[in-house]
Amino acid sequence: MRVSVFTPSHNTRFLDDCYRSLRRQTHEDWEWIVVLNSGAASWAPPEPDKRVRVSRGRFPKRVGAAKHAACELSTGEVLVELDHDDVLSRDCLSEVHDAFEAHPEAVLVYSDFAQVNDDLSPNQDRFNPAMGWTYSEETIDSVTYLRCHSMAPYPHNVSYIWYAPNHVRAFRTSAYAGIGGYDPQLTVLDDQDVMMRLFLVGDFHFIDK
Repeated sequence: MRVSVFTPSHNTRFLDDCYRSLRRQTHEDWEWIVVLNSGAASWAPPEPDKRVRVSRGRFPKRVGAAKHAACELSTGEVLVELDHDDVLSRDCLSEVHDAFEAHPEAVLVYSDFAQVNDDLSPNQDRFNPAMGWTYSEETIDSVTYLRCHSMAPYPHNVSYIWYAPNHVRAFRTSAYAGIGGYDPQLTVLDDQDVMMRLFLVGDFHFIDK
């Protein structure tokens, strides 16, 4: 099962970090589609890698169009949304792959997450616990992070972007195509829109990591 990772970017500052986290993946059957949007500078991976494809788009303020274009270029059976300021833990794509294999009813899988600073050091900021957020410590590659526990995918939570599944988020390509994909007209909340439509056609599966 090939995994297609997609990243629209209007600022290439952290793309090298994104790439390094992909190079470390234990699941090696992946491709990365990077769409440089609007005024983004030219970028290429730090080393030649045939799994990386860089395209350029002209979608001023329409992130929905940029993501739609990236997914159109993807060839995998699974789509993984990787923001241009995110990094993935070493086993992320393997966990995503295994979750879809084990749960054929799932149209979206997601996990817990940790926030990091510009230099990838752990960030200690917390969301308001009065709103239901909980945290614990998690050590990854000898570094201890503040793990933010995702909320259950109840209709209420999915319908508000603050409480909906955060990264990592991965979709089954067939389900994504079935709902029509990202709305190219959206300038904000493109991810919330896709999640709400996916919620209507299948199950969300949580990776407890």
